[in-house]
Amino acid sequence: MKYAATDEIIALRLSEGDDIGDCIAHVCRACDVDSAVVYSAAGMVSSVIFGWYNGRDYNIETVKEIMELTALSGNVSYRGGALYP
Repeated sequence: MKYAATDEIIALRLSEGDDIGDCIAHVCRACDVDSAVVYSAAGMVSSVIFGWYNGRDYNIETVKEIMELTALSGNVSYRGGALYP
């Protein structure tokens, strides 16, 4: 993983095998960021955990195959005392 940061924007470039969530959390800690908005991403992924709320429960499904990532959005906050991207 490589990253570049300004006062307002951090850009990440992941390498094969890097975990997106772990890399975002690592860079946030390195840049002393305690909350952030994940604006966009594109590339390729080999394993994805999809999660969605059905109105009562939160469901997850893991898909382990190579797929194109065309969009990604979210946030970074604290959960249980740790960064949670």
